[in-house]
Amino acid sequence: LKENDKKAHEAIKKAEDETKKKQEKTQEIKKLTQQIQALNSEMSKHREALDDCMRYKKFLDQLTPPEHFEKHANNQEEKRLKLQKESYERKYKEWSQLRARMMEQRRKEVEAKKEAKRARGSKRNAALQAATTEEEENEEMAFRMSIPAPPKLEDEIIEIPDEEPPMYFEHPQQLMDIFAALEEQNLFLIQNSQETEHTLEELRSQYKETKIT
Repeated sequence: LKENDKKAHEAIKKAEDETKKKQEKTQEIKKLTQQIQALNSEMSKHREALDDCMRYKKFLDQLTPPEHFEKHANNQEEKRLKLQKESYERKYKEWSQLRARMMEQRRKEVEAKKEAKRARGSKRNAALQAATTEEEENEEMAFRMSIPAPPKLEDEIIEIPDEEPPMYFEHPQQLMDIFAALEEQNLFLIQNSQETEHTLEELRSQYKETKIT
């Protein structure tokens, strides 16, 4: 009986522990769910703010003088050309140094062969001398062909990351000036339209009078 009571007590304690753990996990899940909802709400607010900023940017870009974007594009191109020139000059310098080393090595080899011939001091007939000259010419041609071609500026492909042009509008007065200019332009167009309409009415009236007479 005592053994049964002990087992029953242990079973009850185990069930209570499991229930407690389950409640703790439920509370943790509820807490995490609330945090996720709060983050989603915050992200939604940031997305709305970002959408507003993008609309404002688009509006300001439409008011920005084209020269501002052209200047930025020119600056980007100047930067690219500068990097291209620097890369070309670096490679050309390396090529010049390599060519100089190859030429020096070739000069030493030619001098060594001449020295060897002088040391032998043997008399050669005309046919053998001609063959030797032809061999030397072939070696010289092969050497010159072994020298790598110099780098070319147009072969240097330089890509730079796209950068957003800086904001043209830095002071509120800039916007006010543009709005004033647009208003003046609109008033001019309205006035011009009214004058054109008045002229058209006069022409119509003259046409009717001419037609009657």
